[in-house]
Amino acid sequence: MACREKALADFVSHDRGSGVRGAGDLERFLLDHVRVDPGELARLDPGRLGAICGACRSRKVRLLFELIRDTHPQKKETGRE
Repeated sequence: MACREKALADFVSHDRGSGVRGAGDLERFLLDHVRVDPGELARLDPGRLGAICGACRSRKVRLLFELIRDTHPQKKETGRE
């Protein structure tokens, strides 16, 4: 069974035509068009996404990893990644 991080990484890597060029575009796409709950994005594991990102060479998965890493609540609370 795939974890939610892998499922979302697969989804964004196979996306065509969304016009995603940066992390902000990806965030708007996920929240406004795919309608992913913002709380669910916050619960994604940046470490797991980092491992997925390292294994697949997709620009959009890298953007997803950067988005989650930079907005992860634990990083904001502790100042660590």
